[in-house]
Amino acid sequence: MRFKRVFVVGAGGIGSHLLEPLVRMLAYHKSGTKEVMIIDGDVYEEKNRVRQLFDAAFIGHNKAH
Repeated sequence: MRFKRVFVVGAGGIGSHLLEPLVRMLAYHKSGTKEVMIIDGDVYEEKNRVRQLFDAAFIGHNKAH
């Protein structure tokens, strides 16, 4: 990997499912990218529980945190 950092814009229905395999893949390349920045200005809501990978404890919190 030749990127200093990776930006993921959106941590909702697609982004929340993308992040875990992305981080696993980056961790596999020991000399590669170590920084992943998640950009999402939205908060996790109860109505999103069926399609986003967050714990219920994070309802009302920003998705990027």
